[in-house]
Amino acid sequence: MNIYISKLNFDTGKEKSAAYDKYAAELLCRQRYEKYIAYKSERAAFESFAAGLLFQTGIEKLYGIGKDEIEIEITEKGKPYLKGHENIHFSISHTGQYAGIAIGDFPVGFDAECAGYDEKKSDEQKPDEKYKGIAKRFFSADETLLLDNSDDDPWLFRRLWAMKESYLKLTGLGFSKTLDSFSIIFDEADNDKNEMLTGYAFEHEKENETAAYLKCFTRDETAFSVCCYDERILNGSDIIIEEIMLSELIETERGRRRV
Repeated sequence: MNIYISKLNFDTGKEKSAAYDKYAAELLCRQRYEKYIAYKSERAAFESFAAGLLFQTGIEKLYGIGKDEIEIEITEKGKPYLKGHENIHFSISHTGQYAGIAIGDFPVGFDAECAGYDEKKSDEQKPDEKYKGIAKRFFSADETLLLDNSDDDPWLFRRLWAMKESYLKLTGLGFSKTLDSFSIIFDEADNDKNEMLTGYAFEHEKENETAAYLKCFTRDETAFSVCCYDERILNGSDIIIEEIMLSELIETERGRRRV
């Protein structure tokens, strides 16, 4: 399993926006460009642009598939896949500080969650707000109890949210599936934000049956989670994480266009 992430430094202003519009039109494949221009928020569009470049870079590096060969289709459940390359699985996420993608040869769900941010002051992070209320409304009873007993509530909440969303992305059901219909279980002794955390997803209607396996890691104030049905993910050494600067992604893609 390969994971590519990029730390984002969002710069506002007409000049910057025009530059990213130009780069997006030049560098993104058709479907990722359509996604980029659909965003009304400049910040969300910027994050989508970075995620699109990470996706194309990963597909090119791992499988030699170039931008012009990429054709993204959507399953009936809403999960994207590469037309003609159904053996390649990927999942994309972007949130505040980072964009990222997981790519592998078996189904995967990937999510990133950071502390909340104010779009008017995009570089100023603020703590997660009302997380206990959100957890009580949407999380399972086991997860809510875990948060209530935790001394590091906001951080644990962020990790749980990323893990739950990555499971939803794996299933392809998204939020059509309720968040309290399944639970994420992990050893509380492993809850060190500097370590890679192993988790398990359990469907409440299928007691004692592991639905999926998860690994969660962190960078700065962002929690990342990758989720698979395949037990191979439990071997953390099989997960390769590569951090790439956005400027490097842009130059790499522009270089490919010039060849």
